[in-house]
Amino acid sequence: MKIFVTKLGIFLLSFLMIAGLAIVPAFAANNVKDKYPLDEESPLKDLYVGFYGDSICEGMVEMNTEYASVRAWAGRIAAANGCKFDNYGRSGASISNCRGANTIMTQLENSKRAGKQYDIIVLHGGVNDAWDNVAVGEIVEGYPPTSLYDPSTFAPALEQVFSYVEENFPDAMVCYIINFKFLNASMGISLMDMDRYVEATIEICEKWGIPYLDLYHNEELVDALHPYTIGSGGTKNYQKTYLYDFVHPSTNGFDLIYPYINEFLIELVDPDYNDNKEPDPEPEPEPEPEQKPEPEPEPEHPSHQEEPDPSLEPTPDPKGGCQSSMSAPAMAVGTILMMGMLAITRKKKRNEA
Repeated sequence: MKIFVTKLGIFLLSFLMIAGLAIVPAFAANNVKDKYPLDEESPLKDLYVGFYGDSICEGMVEMNTEYASVRAWAGRIAAANGCKFDNYGRSGASISNCRGANTIMTQLENSKRAGKQYDIIVLHGGVNDAWDNVAVGEIVEGYPPTSLYDPSTFAPALEQVFSYVEENFPDAMVCYIINFKFLNASMGISLMDMDRYVEATIEICEKWGIPYLDLYHNEELVDALHPYTIGSGGTKNYQKTYLYDFVHPSTNGFDLIYPYINEFLIELVDPDYNDNKEPDPEPEPEPEPEQKPEPEPEPEHPSHQEEPDPSLEPTPDPKGGCQSSMSAPAMAVGTILMMGMLAITRKKKRNEA
């Protein structure tokens, strides 16, 4: 019987530990979504948005983290506005076919084949074309059919993308995100100067009437993404605070970038929304209760005063305030384990009796 009780105890402890591990990510996921509060009146609410692009659009760095459910700008925008979305971004994808079939065009074809129809299509790309130093090529005269564009160079390939979207997603609002500028050459010198690709992109977007967000020339964002210290000789030592490898945004990086894209999409749908949005009313101050004088308590004898237990003190929060020294997940798991141990102890005593 003792052997049975021991085996039962081991089984219950194992089960409870596994259950505890399952509880922790649930708490973490809820905490992550709380960072991006839902705007119930957002003009993006309930819209269906398709995001297309490369590994930056994909949110490669956050794929297997607690931020996976809100990864990249796509997930954050969906969480903050209550819209439905698909993120087709893929590592290595390019505008031209410099990397074979891994193109933005292929992503669009796949979504069309799946029968998708979006309210908004958000396109992004050009980084891998610049990385591979592909030729910019010439902007095509007129608007020939999609099949007549040469995707081996950047400019005609981008026009082919716009032509395909126009033919196959006629009811969607289409826009383009021009990637932010890179200031560190550690991932390839060609990424330091994307001017010719950006200039071609702006010209093509204006030709096709495609709204675009130019993050490349946004000095506020670019400077924020590239903090640095000054080394010997005055050299800038860039930090990886916001760009994981000086190219791909980290979680902190996406938190910096997504508000710009979020505002851009809101203005695309409703240009007057932010101007007409009423600020949250300030709460009226509650009247202070009348202060009644309280009698002074008699001093306790020193022998009756108890020393405070340091283990019961709250842990100071570096951001201000206090927090419990034990997290909610840990408390939940600890409670379950204690209940399991008590059950085992009672079972053992009954068997011994």
